Amino acid sequence: MTPLARHRAVHAALQEVMPKVHAITINALTPAVYAKQQQKAQE
Repeated sequence: MTPLARHRAVHAALQEVMPKVHAITINALTPAVYAKQQQKAQE
């Protein structure tokens, strides 16, 4: 999934609450990217 596709998927899932949100920061990672980051952090 590309970063843009991931962004769109997250916003689509949150479309009901987004009008009420002033600002939001989302770090949406695929399971593979998350695992890679966790492995790198343990080194």
